[in-house]
Amino acid sequence: MEASEFVIRLAEIAEAPPEKVSADFHLADGVWDSVAWASTVALIDEYADVYVSAQELAGCATIADVLALARRREEA
Repeated sequence: MEASEFVIRLAEIAEAPPEKVSADFHLADGVWDSVAWASTVALIDEYADVYVSAQELAGCATIADVLALARRREEA
């Protein structure tokens, strides 16, 4: 999955209009609840084939943060 597709899918999870979302989109500006967290963990697993914990995800404020987390875990 390309980064642009990841951003679009994460925007969908956060229930934000994809056309208004960029990597700098603040997750708190969308729906960022426990269901969104679980969906994001699954998306990261699909995107990078790695597992991230809810604790790691809690440190993410933007879509760029989530993408960077996925890439860091992928490289580890």
